Amino acid sequence: MADLTREYGWYRTGCERLGQMPLAEAEFAARWQELEDHAERLKAAEAEGSVAEMDAATRAEMQRRIQDDPFVKAVLVGMAEEQSAG
Repeated sequence: MADLTREYGWYRTGCERLGQMPLAEAEFAARWQELEDHAERLKAAEAEGSVAEMDAATRAEMQRRIQDDPFVKAVLVGMAEEQSAG
């Protein structure tokens, strides 16, 4: 399994700033992998020119989840904070 130390740090920082309870590291890794798998499927479909053939309902559901997900928001907040500090 990939080393997600940096990503988990972003997530924990974001959770702290947003007042959220963070997931345990193992749960975080599972959620992160789900998002990475989706991104890889999209990347492969784009390379093959077959994005339109992907299940539109699945794509829409993942996009909605990503936009509304406190998990994703926490990661983005943590990333932004690291970038502004660095």
